[in-house]
Amino acid sequence: MSPLYIILVVYIAISFPIFYIVFNASQLVIDEEFHLRQGRHYCLGNFHIWDEKITTLPGLYVLSAIFLLPFKQCSTFALRLTSLICSIINLCLIFEIRRSLQQKVNLIKIAMETLTLSLLPPAYLFAHLYYTDITSITMILGMFLFNIKQRHNISALFGFASVLMRQTNIVWVGMILGTTIMDKLISQTLPFIKKDSEKRPTNSYSYNFQDIFSVFCFYSKRVYLVPKQIRLLFVHLIGYILTIAAFIAFILVNGSIVVGDKSAHEAAIHLPQIFYYSIFFAIFAPSITFKYMAPTLRILRRYWIFWILTAILSLIVIYANTNVHPYLLADNRHYLFYIWNKFYGRYYWFKYAMVPLYLISMTVLYQCISIRSAGFQILYTLCTIVSIALQQLIEIRYFILPFMIARLFASSVKFRFLILELLTYLIINSITFYLFSTKEIYWKDYDFIQRLIW
Repeated sequence: MSPLYIILVVYIAISFPIFYIVFNASQLVIDEEFHLRQGRHYCLGNFHIWDEKITTLPGLYVLSAIFLLPFKQCSTFALRLTSLICSIINLCLIFEIRRSLQQKVNLIKIAMETLTLSLLPPAYLFAHLYYTDITSITMILGMFLFNIKQRHNISALFGFASVLMRQTNIVWVGMILGTTIMDKLISQTLPFIKKDSEKRPTNSYSYNFQDIFSVFCFYSKRVYLVPKQIRLLFVHLIGYILTIAAFIAFILVNGSIVVGDKSAHEAAIHLPQIFYYSIFFAIFAPSITFKYMAPTLRILRRYWIFWILTAILSLIVIYANTNVHPYLLADNRHYLFYIWNKFYGRYYWFKYAMVPLYLISMTVLYQCISIRSAGFQILYTLCTIVSIALQQLIEIRYFILPFMIARLFASSVKFRFLILELLTYLIINSITFYLFSTKEIYWKDYDFIQRLIW
């Protein structure tokens, strides 16, 4: 039996009992109030009704309508199944992406990685609720998979659908477009620049920053070649370009990236989010952290002057740009509420004391993506910063997609580290679902019991 089928059976066997536990514990979790109501409207074919409190485009509800409209099943249970079904699809997409990226294919190891990533705790909880997170991941994974397979029209279609799930996904469409352009230009141009290029690989994962500079210089001296290259790239990448053009048109018409209630989701420069994300990555990718910890410490010792200067800059950024959203201080239904109030908010020095851990975590993350092309490194870094550092509210959910992308494109790790990562996820998930089922939170303006989520 294929390893993919085995982990599918394991995942389904684990997930459906948990799905029932979550459903029995609570049939309405925080913002599900808006999503479920809107999902029912679309499920029943009432596409003209829209709730102004919703800030995302209607991709989730359209998908639910496609799944459920033929069956006329529009209950909370049925709508939440949208997320669970998509999480099963995600497992298959993760497996195919990892298999496509591995030079030496070990299906057992890939299956272990796939099962582990499918159980990523913050994402796995939302696989049992009716939020945009899981369906958003599905579309982004589909976009990356078909891009890797050079099937760009299908990839762009997934990219368009991802934006319908959540507008901020446009940055990952931009990443795909940018890396594909750089990959094609460099692979086509490098053989004309370097005499020894036949002796070295020129695929999309091998070129470095010097190669990018060489290609830039090549076209700067031969500007007459640029229009031809643009025409060739335009033909291949028209789907991505149309998606980005449609998004720009949406921004111009809507006046904002947010639909509905814009007041609670105003963009703001919040650079410490990069530090928080790096810690998230180091904690939830222990296989990568252990793999690169020794090299990271060597880099820090070797370039200690650079890291001291970086630490000083980090302290300045934390002092000048730490934003505390009112929701973070008031909403006790999220883990970050307790982390912030017990550490960051209680001790003024704590956020500064974390700087060494931030530097270590960021170095680990850099080494994780450094095996990929220079184009991937540049675009991933820029898109991650744009996707998280323009958000005033600290939300663990915002970290899931950049985490998944970096982890999927990482090099292979030792099997014992994978086992450690899987065990870590299982323990955290067990605690998460236990707290979800047993911890009862009461709000005066809500009749139903609130539950603790990421």
